[in-house]
Amino acid sequence: MRVDACRQCGTLLHVKKYCIVCGQPIKYECNKCHKYVDDSIHLECDLIKSKNVVIG
Repeated sequence: MRVDACRQCGTLLHVKKYCIVCGQPIKYECNKCHKYVDDSIHLECDLIKSKNVVIG
């Protein structure tokens, strides 16, 4: 899902967090109404992160 503008007010969103696996934006914030939006296309990256977790 591509996220360009806030669904509530239409203001352009700013990137707040990047994916540590692929480097693409995963969290956005609207500077006008301060709503956060998560990009859901990083499910594969989440799987990679979870498999690389070292326990102990």
